[in-house]
Amino acid sequence: MEAVKAHGGRAAIQQLCEACVEGKPFDVMILDIHMPDIDGWEVLSAVKANPLWRHMPVIAVTGQANGASDVTRLSNQGALYVDKATDFVNFMPKMVERILQAGAPVAAL
Repeated sequence: MEAVKAHGGRAAIQQLCEACVEGKPFDVMILDIHMPDIDGWEVLSAVKANPLWRHMPVIAVTGQANGASDVTRLSNQGALYVDKATDFVNFMPKMVERILQAGAPVAAL
């Protein structure tokens, strides 16, 4: 597994672009909703609007979801929601293990 970390939404989108130009697009994205400059909501919208990225699975991680409406919003955009406070410790190791088994490059944004 190759993990790539971006510091903010603009950097995340830039790295997605660079990966496509290099012919090595990411297979999955772990996306924090609360980021500097462009937040995760905007990054998720950009990902799902781009035909090169729209089918990439997105795991949206946040500790500040505003209830069922945010979870529904993520689901409607095709993202899997992971709550940092309750799910992160239990869920992420299993997800990373599955990603490693598949040999997929990972974008940690």
